[in-house]
Amino acid sequence: RKDYISLAPYWWPDPANPTGPYLRRDGEVNPERNTNRFDRTALGRMGSDADLLGLAYYYTGDRRYADKLAAIVRAWFLDPATAMNPNMNYAQMVPGRSNGRPEGVLDTSAFIGVIDAVGLAGPSGALSADEVAALEGWFSRYLDWMLSSPNGKGEGAKNNNHGIWYDAQVSRFALFARRPDLARKIVADFPKKRIEKQMQPGGALPDELARTRSAH
Repeated sequence: RKDYISLAPYWWPDPANPTGPYLRRDGEVNPERNTNRFDRTALGRMGSDADLLGLAYYYTGDRRYADKLAAIVRAWFLDPATAMNPNMNYAQMVPGRSNGRPEGVLDTSAFIGVIDAVGLAGPSGALSADEVAALEGWFSRYLDWMLSSPNGKGEGAKNNNHGIWYDAQVSRFALFARRPDLARKIVADFPKKRIEKQMQPGGALPDELARTRSAH
């Protein structure tokens, strides 16, 4: 098993101190982030592939798509030799500043499409009932990490899109992991916790408008 690691997108080497802590340049993505040294590109590709394969099986009924999806799910979540540990302790790290940050939880938003794809491909039987149960267990353990770890709780406390994406993940993962009470709590708290705090009466989102890539 392995821990996921990624580089924060908007942090760059300091030209005046190349071996020192990285500096933030909001909105400018450091291409180093997408190298093989880190896992972000692989996670994004996996999420996109899984999503496409699930849809392909759903619309064609061709078992080959479901079988490939199952192989991807096993490699990322189930096979002890390759499976990712259910945490984001080292996600969006910043050299010289942090080995991992709350913002790294945003990376696993790609997993929403993965579990949707598993549902679409369910009738194929490509993943056994025991494998689906093991996958539900993986997401339940990841939920525990999101709810109890410093980075998980830190992301949940964010007041911009990160907090909204946190809720999107927790609610969706909770439904998949058969923890409906947790999903209900996220939905019930959303108006006061997110809309009331983040949205002005006219619809503006100040925490987003302050960013260099507001539309993004």
